[in-house]
Amino acid sequence: MPVRFALLTLVIITPVAFADSLNCRQVGWCPTYDEAMKLRVVGNYAYVADFRGGLIVISIADPTRPCEVGRYDSPGFAYDVATAGNYALLADYGALRIISVADPANPTEAGSYSTPSYALSVTAFRDTIALVACSNAGLRLISFANPASPREIGFYYPSPAGFVQAVAVQGDVACLACGDQGLRIVSIADPTQPEELGALATPAYAQNVTVAGRYAYISCLDQQVRIADISNPRAPMLVGACQLENQPYDVAAADSIIYVAATGSGLRVLSVARPAQPVELGYYNTPGLSYGAALMGNLVCVADGNQGMRIVEYLPSGIQEPDHNTSGSARPSVQRGRFLPGNGLLVDATGRIAGPGPVQTGVHFLIETDAGRGRRITRLVVLP
Repeated sequence: MPVRFALLTLVIITPVAFADSLNCRQVGWCPTYDEAMKLRVVGNYAYVADFRGGLIVISIADPTRPCEVGRYDSPGFAYDVATAGNYALLADYGALRIISVADPANPTEAGSYSTPSYALSVTAFRDTIALVACSNAGLRLISFANPASPREIGFYYPSPAGFVQAVAVQGDVACLACGDQGLRIVSIADPTQPEELGALATPAYAQNVTVAGRYAYISCLDQQVRIADISNPRAPMLVGACQLENQPYDVAAADSIIYVAATGSGLRVLSVARPAQPVELGYYNTPGLSYGAALMGNLVCVADGNQGMRIVEYLPSGIQEPDHNTSGSARPSVQRGRFLPGNGLLVDATGRIAGPGPVQTGVHFLIETDAGRGRRITRLVVLP
């Protein structure tokens, strides 16, 4: 299969020294039992694959107070979750589990299918078919039209021997993150006979993939998210890349913006309006290891490992918030900003240079400690 490359620009993004966030703020948090890995949002609920904790159902009707309303304790290790109607599909390491969530407070297993290898990723297709990335057993297409008795109806195995790490679907086309084999694009128009359409080599191990519009966003183990144009599925082409300080694990996308869950770097917000030149718009450094991201309107739910699920808001115009202190004295409002190491400049949330730091007339740079969370917060304080 021919592989084409386009000239691309690599944007390097690293957490800014001392910074906690830029143009993002946390609005809600809910603990989970174990390690929140991946999640899906449907209506007022977030469905969280919680590794040893199974499936957690969290109400997000009030984003400032998300709360657990139901749990299914699966016997395996819950890596990923998808939804289809009244069912949640759980990739539970050695099995696909079909879980009824018709009553979110009482999720119950309706059926299961033992997979030939580890089930690492799952997505729904045509409401009654689960596409399961089964590591060294390829892609498995499992019908759950009868939830009590799911059955395999087709499979695809990348050649040469490939490891299917993750799957994403758009229309009748599935995109697969195939480890050392990069990206594979497969037609599933006939689910009983999946057919490879195209392939794209990635310079590093392809761990995860998200599809939005004409682009696939591939999380690779060299700490890069690679952007591939898949508008011609028979000739996919790399068009951009973004390198993070830590490992990107999942991507949510909407309106030329991607939200990257990166282990060790929290949530990163990037503009991909020009895919060859991604631009960082904001970030929120979570206390856990961020494995998953899912959109809920203008908010992002983040699966934050052993720190549960967080709800983060991205505000393009920047953040103004009161400066909380215990002295009782009047304090000005604060705006989160960033310090550019090496040149001593302060940059506010709009990206404008506020002047040489750390202190000058009009602005100064503070590092404060939030005693409740035990972490440093960097702020630009606007003085009278």
